[in-house]
Amino acid sequence: MLEAAAAEGNEGPVALSPTHVAWGVFSARMIDGQLEVKPHAGDMDPDRNIQNFPAALRHRARIGQPMARRAWLENARSWTIGANGMNWLS
Repeated sequence: MLEAAAAEGNEGPVALSPTHVAWGVFSARMIDGQLEVKPHAGDMDPDRNIQNFPAALRHRARIGQPMARRAWLENARSWTIGANGMNWLS
């Protein structure tokens, strides 16, 4: 829906979308490539972790692409991590 509005050149304000995580309910939207988050108005004590989401999107500790251990792909039934168990594929 956001893509359709952008394709039509419709640059009106983007509404906040409600969502939830283990820490609580909040609303979020993207504005000029930046994530904006607002705790739910009815939450009298919103968790501070919600405010970490904008910085976490591009943090250097974030994994940039899906990864899988080579050993898991080669033998999905094995939980043993041998010498090659920590070879990651992207």
